[in-house]
Amino acid sequence: MSISFGSILPKLCVHAKFWKWGWIPDVWYDFWVMKHRFRLKSSLRRPFAVVGVLLVVCVFGAVGYILLKTSHAATPYVSAEAESGALSTPATTVSDATASGGEAVGFAAAAPSDYGGTPGWKVYRTYDLTRDEGWSHTTGVRGTVDSSYNRKEQTTFSSAGMLITAERASDTATIYSSDAQARYAVVPNHFALEADINLGVFLGSGSFPALWLRPSGSGEGEIDIWEYMGNRIGSSLLWKTTLITTPYGSAQRQKEKALPIANAMGMHRWRYEKVQDKVSLWVDGQLLASITKAELDASAGAGKWDAQFESHGWYVRLTYQIGPPRDGGYNAGGPVPAGWRKSTMLTSRLVTYVPQ
Repeated sequence: MSISFGSILPKLCVHAKFWKWGWIPDVWYDFWVMKHRFRLKSSLRRPFAVVGVLLVVCVFGAVGYILLKTSHAATPYVSAEAESGALSTPATTVSDATASGGEAVGFAAAAPSDYGGTPGWKVYRTYDLTRDEGWSHTTGVRGTVDSSYNRKEQTTFSSAGMLITAERASDTATIYSSDAQARYAVVPNHFALEADINLGVFLGSGSFPALWLRPSGSGEGEIDIWEYMGNRIGSSLLWKTTLITTPYGSAQRQKEKALPIANAMGMHRWRYEKVQDKVSLWVDGQLLASITKAELDASAGAGKWDAQFESHGWYVRLTYQIGPPRDGGYNAGGPVPAGWRKSTMLTSRLVTYVPQ
């Protein structure tokens, strides 16, 4: 025995008296137009029955979709890595890092307001680190500084930010890294800068990452907002901030201050302010160091501040140098440990400010 929906559904609708509220009019048998009742032809009953079925299906489908979306919104997504605890510490082991004097530590992310600083600034530029806005790159080995071969491909951009990767395939393979320069974005002479930077995978002997500025145009001087120097493990100057006068050479041409940072790996929030007679550095909301005009001139020579730190703008550089200098020179990174394969520096925020 076969039963057609065309013959049953109209009767069900009539018995449910849906027509009283106008939800599903009795379109299979009666039809109202301008207060006149017309009898539908039997040939039109089946099409109207199909329309009624589709209408019911659509209503129930819409209700189900709304309920499904609501349940998903109420349940936060947890990745497999987070659920298993794989994201609780940087991607290295304590034994691997400490064997070469490095660190492998967890870190607590700072709140957005934990930059520190003084009032009276306005945003000058927010760098878009999800794409390459025009960064230039050193190509080749800076032989008097480190052992790594710099190339553009070691700097990538994504929704996470700007990532510099220093790496080698084996203990005897070429070390590749990057020296990225934002020459396209001149920073005024008096400025503040904030950056969120995460140093990951490995940090220890052989590592020499830095956030620094060089003069735009033909100016002189160098601002090292921070440097991590793998050759100084155990020294108070493992982390430091420095003002350097040119030409480069002796320690008397600079003024450096130690940064007492306990946990090197992971994310730190940096704020640096340069005003007329002083530079200051905050890390995760705490003021860690300042260098005054008087201090620099006493170390580097009278008039050096005005000549090299008050006459031009600057541009930002993000660099990850690896190893001792190939050609001899300033050994900041120190020896690269056997088994080292990769270190990373992820910058997820970079903003400059000017006085209001």
